[in-house]
Amino acid sequence: MTQRQATVCASFMVFMGCNCGLGFTRAAESLCAIDSGGPYRLRAHAFLMAWAIENRRHCGINRNLRTIEAMLARDLWIYDPPYPPSVRFEALDEITTDDYDTVECMVEWWAGEEAKNMREIAEPLIHAAYRKASSGLFTQAKEGKS
Repeated sequence: MTQRQATVCASFMVFMGCNCGLGFTRAAESLCAIDSGGPYRLRAHAFLMAWAIENRRHCGINRNLRTIEAMLARDLWIYDPPYPPSVRFEALDEITTDDYDTVECMVEWWAGEEAKNMREIAEPLIHAAYRKASSGLFTQAKEGKS
């Protein structure tokens, strides 16, 4: 494994930890849910299909970037001159065939039992963190107020 592949894998995992990653995972799970009529019996195929849909270029969404382009940007890639926000194309890395292959390997791994078990462990922890953050009980009082 090269350093670039490790970086791509790490970027994929960060993406899986955001709301977009959750949406991707839910879409993939729905494609392989046989009991709900999902069309794919092999989980890896369902996840790869969901990734193909997730990664397509959407006109007018995410500034027309593919998910992999945003995921692998080496810098904050949106800037806001007067208006509208624009993509800083110089902040985008050139996506290579090896990058696509690495992400597809991660997608297949994400479909597997090890990743599924990891998500099942993480999910209640994430919900607890959301509840804690939204409760307001653990925020510091502003200066001068008690």
